[in-house]
Amino acid sequence: MWAMEELQLKDYQMSCLEKAKHQNVLLVLPPQMGKTFVACQLAEWYRSQDQLVAYTAPNVELCHQAARCFRQLPQAAVATVTGECRWEKEEWKKGCNGNDVIIATPECFRQALQSAWLNPCDIALFIFDECHH
Repeated sequence: MWAMEELQLKDYQMSCLEKAKHQNVLLVLPPQMGKTFVACQLAEWYRSQDQLVAYTAPNVELCHQAARCFRQLPQAAVATVTGECRWEKEEWKKGCNGNDVIIATPECFRQALQSAWLNPCDIALFIFDECHH
């Protein structure tokens, strides 16, 4: 894994980041081209405005991998929700109020939204990793 403080955005990544600050984007790049790094930088921009970021990946392993990257953001509060640790109403309420980034599997987000434990209006940015799944 890369160390975030040692990396700088490349021109194509900066272009993607700036566009994503103002509109929905679908970032399609080959493996190892820095998609997660761009996602982290975008999350940092939203976090600097005290806005909640949600990130979903299709499986537990990818959620934990993303969490390790997002936890490199300076002073970022990052929560991971998977089938390994289920949240219910109170946990979602605390999680949304006490974290900058919530990373969860699609099923966990689906259950929280369907149960009205999570209000989609509370999320400023929703990042879908591996959205082709």
